[in-house]
Amino acid sequence: MANVEPLGEEAVEIVKKQVESYEQIKELISVDTLKTMQLLWFNYKAAIGEPLTLMLKNFILSKIVEPDSLVALQKIVTPEMVEILKDQTAYENFKQIVGIS
Repeated sequence: MANVEPLGEEAVEIVKKQVESYEQIKELISVDTLKTMQLLWFNYKAAIGEPLTLMLKNFILSKIVEPDSLVALQKIVTPEMVEILKDQTAYENFKQIVGIS
């Protein structure tokens, strides 16, 4: 039983430190602090919203399984290829180079 008591005291101290940290963070995000930061031109959208949106976008895209044909199509249809397809002469020259009749 003697070994249990010091561990309990250590746990209580750890919890007290966590509560102190929480209180400090709570003070930083108080309504008054946030209003003051906004008055000083702090851009919440750029600082919080944009990185959060990008992170969520990347997470969602990481969950999407793309068919192989779509990936292959994206590799072929580049901006340069689109320009070739728009110009008849460039398209004819491309067909000759590639060997398409």
